[in-house]
Amino acid sequence: MLVTLNHLQQPTAGSLWRRTSALLVLLCCLLLCSPVQAQKPGKPRGMKPGQENGQRGGGRGRNEPLLSEQLPAPFHGISNEELPILLQLAQRAKRWILYDTAPESPFDPVRVSFIPPAQNPAADDVDTSANAADEQLQVGLLILSRLTLEQRRLLATALADTLSDQQKISLLDQKLCLVLQKVRDETLLSRVQALETEARRDLLELGRTAASLATRQARVFAQLEKNLSQEQRDSLVLATTSSFVPESGLPGMHEVEAELKNADSEQRNELKRMAHRAAFWTAQQATTAIDNGSQQIPPKKERTPDPQLQDFLKTLLPPQQKQLRSVFDAEVRRLRQQMLLSAAALTSLQGLRTSRSLDEKKVQQSTVACAQLQFSAALAESAAFETIRQSVSKQQLEYLTGSGDQ
Repeated sequence: MLVTLNHLQQPTAGSLWRRTSALLVLLCCLLLCSPVQAQKPGKPRGMKPGQENGQRGGGRGRNEPLLSEQLPAPFHGISNEELPILLQLAQRAKRWILYDTAPESPFDPVRVSFIPPAQNPAADDVDTSANAADEQLQVGLLILSRLTLEQRRLLATALADTLSDQQKISLLDQKLCLVLQKVRDETLLSRVQALETEARRDLLELGRTAASLATRQARVFAQLEKNLSQEQRDSLVLATTSSFVPESGLPGMHEVEAELKNADSEQRNELKRMAHRAAFWTAQQATTAIDNGSQQIPPKKERTPDPQLQDFLKTLLPPQQKQLRSVFDAEVRRLRQQMLLSAAALTSLQGLRTSRSLDEKKVQQSTVACAQLQFSAALAESAAFETIRQSVSKQQLEYLTGSGDQ
């Protein structure tokens, strides 16, 4: 799981110094400690219905009725598996209508992910989501305990070396989101389209930096893989494929935690996430690690659509509903294109397995194209939301305000 930097404030000289100092402390902790022994995983991971036999979420039977038929007419025909995409879209639309805030960052997919897509629970399932994040950190800690001290140092050094790229991506992300915010209160389509020209240089830089970050991480993962024993390799594959989560306090894991106790908590967690990504690379599952966002959210087996989704859609007038349906169709197309670009970047990076050379231009082409795709889609979505917002009546606004946040 990549570090979420989208909502960080622009770093000052002091904050950059504190981050760099935290990483140096982390490295020093590793340098002063001795190797630890690997431990076996413990308790089973929390599983949802339909996740038996390693499956993530359950599929709906072909003969089950479409829940979208219970929604307003413009949304009929949407598959049950795609309803979570519509729910997330409705949530973004409602936030745009009610709150004068910058839109959520659409640029997470530009960062190349080396792990399978997170099987995120529904947006309102906060407890389950937090539990899944904790489980991933526990698995990352287990993986660190399977590595030698030198191997852990390699990952910690890579984390320090890529800090500048991470910070640059964060700043570009924030800057581009502010450009998207300019759509608010805009009525001329020509001015909205001009924003894409304004963002062109930053999008190019975002894609290039994401490619640099992914390439540097992939080289470290490939180097680590070559230095693994067969026992370590088997352990890492098991850690990434098993349905078990290690118990906290196992001897090996406890000693690794002790190594890092003086490091910044976020840097400790990021080292665990990096170990997790490295394990998936070693397990040769990176080619399936396509982050296609909300498409991977397994729909709950309900008999009716989400009540908040129904309330929001029924509040809109037919022309507003049709416009939102158009945005939904565009979002589905964007997700498919995003999958192809993610797969192309990962395929290029996988070349490090068979050759020391890597065509970095191909990786960069994919990440730059992804950045441009994400911005264009977010710009069109924001413009559509703004059109709907400007057409919402006082009565509609009062109802949406009183119906609670989604």
